[in-house]
Amino acid sequence: MSIWNDIAGGPLLPTAGQDCTEVADEPLSIFSERPAEGLVGPLVWCDHMDLLATMHVTPEEGRSVKVWRLLSDEKTPSCLFSYKGHSADWYPTAVAWSPRSLSHPEQLLAVGDERGDIALVY
Repeated sequence: MSIWNDIAGGPLLPTAGQDCTEVADEPLSIFSERPAEGLVGPLVWCDHMDLLATMHVTPEEGRSVKVWRLLSDEKTPSCLFSYKGHSADWYPTAVAWSPRSLSHPEQLLAVGDERGDIALVY
């Protein structure tokens, strides 16, 4: 199973009145947390990759989300996606895509809710 979503394959998220099962290539959320102690995120194994999503908040930089990957043949994780912004910047329409490389064309999507409390990484 792949968590990656094909941009041309259909809508990324359900629209109003649409059931989640109707969305083509529905993304799988690997990270969805309200930060309590500043650092949250599960370690997820997917398609020969370990993905770790972390989030922290500082008054100066606002909310920061990073997604790290560790391929099975690598020794140290690499940060493949990062987003920073204050709560006012985090809206469902404030999305950030990160193409990784030609050899790994998958993309990640980060979304925040209208209060800036939740970050989702797909």
